[in-house]
Amino acid sequence: TALREAGFDPDRPTAWIAEGLLAFLPPDAQDRLLDNITGLSADGSRRAAR
Repeated sequence: TALREAGFDPDRPTAWIAEGLLAFLPPDAQDRLLDNITGLSADGSRRAAR
């Protein structure tokens, strides 16, 4: 993925923030985004959405 190419390490805990984003996405896109985040998240990762 572009994240990995930029140096993202999925084995390290990550803080994901989707502030102001989810309200603009249709439900299926929200589900895909959250599924991708879950798949890239190591133990100890956190996510926040508002």
